[in-house]
Amino acid sequence: MYHTNRLLLNDHWRVSADPTAVGKSITLPHSWNAHDTMHPDPAQHYRRGVWHYQRPLTVTADPARGRRQWLHFEAAAMKAQVCLNERTLGGHVGGYTPFTLEVAGLPTGTEALLSTAVDNSPDPDLIPSDQSDFFLYGGLTRNVWQYETGPIRLAQLHIAITLPTAEATAQLTCRAELDGSLNDTAVLHLTLLDPQGTAVWQTTQPITQPNHQADLPDVPQPRLWSPDNPQLYTLTAVVRLNGEVSDSVRERLGFRHFDFPLGGPFYLNGERLLLRGTHRHEDWAGHGSAVPDALSWQEMRQIKAAGFNFIRLGHYPQADAVLDACDELGLLVWEELPWCRGGIGGETFKRQTRQMFREMVAHHYNRPSIVFWGLGNELDWESDHPDSTDEKVLAFLQELHDLSHELDDSRLTALRRFEPGAAVVDVYSPSIWSGWYRGRYQDYERVLSAAIEKYPRLLHAEWG
Repeated sequence: MYHTNRLLLNDHWRVSADPTAVGKSITLPHSWNAHDTMHPDPAQHYRRGVWHYQRPLTVTADPARGRRQWLHFEAAAMKAQVCLNERTLGGHVGGYTPFTLEVAGLPTGTEALLSTAVDNSPDPDLIPSDQSDFFLYGGLTRNVWQYETGPIRLAQLHIAITLPTAEATAQLTCRAELDGSLNDTAVLHLTLLDPQGTAVWQTTQPITQPNHQADLPDVPQPRLWSPDNPQLYTLTAVVRLNGEVSDSVRERLGFRHFDFPLGGPFYLNGERLLLRGTHRHEDWAGHGSAVPDALSWQEMRQIKAAGFNFIRLGHYPQADAVLDACDELGLLVWEELPWCRGGIGGETFKRQTRQMFREMVAHHYNRPSIVFWGLGNELDWESDHPDSTDEKVLAFLQELHDLSHELDDSRLTALRRFEPGAAVVDVYSPSIWSGWYRGRYQDYERVLSAAIEKYPRLLHAEWG
């Protein structure tokens, strides 16, 4: 979901490990680990800690006129605290999901200093674990935006699509979260455009509560989204208060129906589809995880051109540009919570992990490309927590599986390599490396055939 009046704030930043220093001039996205992790001895040069990002920001919020100003961070790895002229706006925990903060408390027109302290220090209560086989880059690793609204902001917009078969009429339900004080003039106006830009329908609904839910007009025989023909519709949503536009957003939707019956195979839009997949880490030489959108698009086009129709985004939620590319190019997606190795901690660990999962699902709910929510990777690894046991990991995995279906019952949960969890998730990927880490390559067919018989929904995600 994109606010239609958003402005990119990737320029005019300075960064330093010393909060009192002027700092080096940089453009976002940025990671202070972009080069040190490439050192021949990264263990001695891989910098972990707090770095400080600063840029000027003009305060445009005007409470007297009902105008509000917002900052949207696509990611801050791994923890962030945001201030404006030393006034705290808020913070965020988790390096791969976005967050939005309101600019408030300063007079309109103030030329202020926006300061963001970003921290990638080791923290056993924050996933992913340091035992993960990828670097935990620090920085403002994705885009930062600002936008303005009136008194009411459309904070979240989910469109639940029911399409029982490929030939059926699509039924749509709108769920919206609104931030601000409502009155009896508040309405939500929605317009759906087909892939050619022709209006399918328009509807206006009164808004009576912050958590708005209502049925939308049907779409008879929609043009279907698929890897071969990724048809995308455009939905615009406008909030009006007292007849004036308070907020406006744009979202893209794809109509598709998938089925993965026990024993397989995978079906999309009623037809059997062989998933030809690969993986992708958010990592680029000279950039680290702070990959510019243009390079992400270049990479995704290469993946599509290589003949793939499926991708596992390992092992964390990835940038909007990556998911935009998957939606537009026609790549089915397994998107993953960054619970990678390290066992399970206490209540702080669980609370932060739940929140990260909620943010991932909420932010990418409308993506037609996503079919699986990955709950973790290699959860049988050595633990960072002395009290962690397989039983505790399994219990929390069950909680996340249940939470996933509570938040989004249109997609399946998935997991790679934690044998006890195979009975919990919808889709399981065992670890089969015959002739690579163990065994002989001649055993591959036999071992894989046994796994197909053992696991009701098997997706062989990693192999060699």
